[in-house]
Amino acid sequence: MPPPPPLETDHKGNFYLALIFLVVLCGGIMMGAFFYAREGKSQVMSSSKPLEPIRAEVHFEGPIVALRNENSYSWDNDMVVYVGDAPPAGYSHHIGMVTPGDTVSITLNEFTRDTGEKFTPYGMVLREAWIGGKDRQFQNFNETGTTNFYGTPSVIK
Repeated sequence: MPPPPPLETDHKGNFYLALIFLVVLCGGIMMGAFFYAREGKSQVMSSSKPLEPIRAEVHFEGPIVALRNENSYSWDNDMVVYVGDAPPAGYSHHIGMVTPGDTVSITLNEFTRDTGEKFTPYGMVLREAWIGGKDRQFQNFNETGTTNFYGTPSVIK
């Protein structure tokens, strides 16, 4: 008696079952990794403590503006100073890193508008600057001993 013919098995069905199992397994691993990574990150504004306002000393000396960081924290690369007019209408310059108590000096011809127009300080008297950044509201700073571009004292009324 000859052996019975082999039973036909549905290999396609097993393949799809294994594929579904792998997709569900990979999805679960990815979801777990996503929640694990997200758990370690801090919230954008998790602190209810308000940000310390910007404190600075501003001095205009001829074609240079000197800014002194009077805060207890370092100013980061997002800090911007405006001259000539209040933001966003004035001329701006990114200050860069300034640690507490340090002073940064910027020549006035480094200030530009969003259009690329450079600030020309010749014959102008600057009395105030605005300092702020991405996470900090712009603060207005006046100088009491302002001098004009030629170095002669200006009168502030």
